[in-house]
Amino acid sequence: MTIEKTCFIHPKDITAVQFKCTHCEATTSVPVARLEAGDLKTFLTSECHYCRTASGFANGSELEYLLTFTTILEGLTRILKDKNLQFSFQMKCPE
Repeated sequence: MTIEKTCFIHPKDITAVQFKCTHCEATTSVPVARLEAGDLKTFLTSECHYCRTASGFANGSELEYLLTFTTILEGLTRILKDKNLQFSFQMKCPE
């Protein structure tokens, strides 16, 4: 018999997103409730606060795509509240 572990996470369980500089590995966590597009856009297009490495994001479709995703993520808990359908993300389970 084979046993497979499956893990799911509900949007209400996502409390923050983390951004990590791939150059110096400095991290910044932003609570989901504070993912406002204007502030996030400024953060994503600026240099790392520690090592001054450029993020690689500039105004354009890639940046707008990420901003749209974070806006949707922020709204999922509110949208799904009191609905008769549960929504979750499957994730890689910790070993």
